[in-house]
Amino acid sequence: MKRNKRTNKTDEYRTLYSTSTHTQQDLTPVIETLNEKMEIVLSELRTLRDSAKTVASPKKPSLETKMALQEVKQTLNTIKEGVTKLAPLAPNTYAQVTARPKNEGVEKRPNHTLIISSRNPQETSEQVLIKIKDSLDLKKSGARMEKVRKARNQKIVVRKRARNLHECQ
Repeated sequence: MKRNKRTNKTDEYRTLYSTSTHTQQDLTPVIETLNEKMEIVLSELRTLRDSAKTVASPKKPSLETKMALQEVKQTLNTIKEGVTKLAPLAPNTYAQVTARPKNEGVEKRPNHTLIISSRNPQETSEQVLIKIKDSLDLKKSGARMEKVRKARNQKIVVRKRARNLHECQ
């Protein structure tokens, strides 16, 4: 008859626990004191419950309580109004932001791109850029270049976005 390791281990534990000696104590005095304390607590609870029934509330509310109640209702109404006004101002959650269509607030405006090159093959794109900045005089004229990048063969690419539709026409 073969036995596996697991049954051997459980048999060892059983023998260990069954052979150990347990001391037995008489718990009746402890139980009696606990019962006495429970009876005291129960009697106190009964008296509290009975005293709660004897307290009667007035049948008619007084004028002061009516005024206080009206005041509380008014403050609650003002709080509700404030909450409804502030609800749209609350920060958006991640779910609200992802539920919106992409580029909702971005207005499509045309871009104007200029490719500027130099007639002189000896000039670098850096020199061409300096000439453009000097000739435009951006501070006085009010012209703006949003993106400027250098290209090959002495060329500069300048991009300007129109602010409104009137600039495009």
